[in-house]
Amino acid sequence: MNNAGEVENISAYQSRPNSPHSLSSDYIACIAQQNDSIYWVGTIGGGLNKLTIHSRLNNDYSATPYTQHNGLTSNDCEIVYLDEKQNIWIGGNGISCYNPKTAKISVYELTDGLQTNSFKIGVGAQSSDGTIYMGGIGGGNYFLPQM
Repeated sequence: MNNAGEVENISAYQSRPNSPHSLSSDYIACIAQQNDSIYWVGTIGGGLNKLTIHSRLNNDYSATPYTQHNGLTSNDCEIVYLDEKQNIWIGGNGISCYNPKTAKISVYELTDGLQTNSFKIGVGAQSSDGTIYMGGIGGGNYFLPQM
């Protein structure tokens, strides 16, 4: 957008089967911004994608997918939030926490006190103190990641 509030450029980020650095799915459920060039994209069927924008002018980007192959409980990532340590919290089939510094994924399920293992698109929020709220088919859960 320019100073007059007009759109100058529109970019498209899509799944391209023959491109290893494209999004893993076109069904985007949610997006969490890490900074001006890195976004975490939750998809249905394609897992979590780290979208890195190299240039907004020529639509130059790359996406790195994280899926069940990497330790997620499902390839449906319906809610995504970052905590103050830049860990990525994912709601879908249970709650997963991905630590990009160590590449470790921690999984929280019904046996850990969740209302259910099924969390849904658009049923999440993050408060100013960092508390994450996620809702699903059996109610809701909330937690403060630093605890």
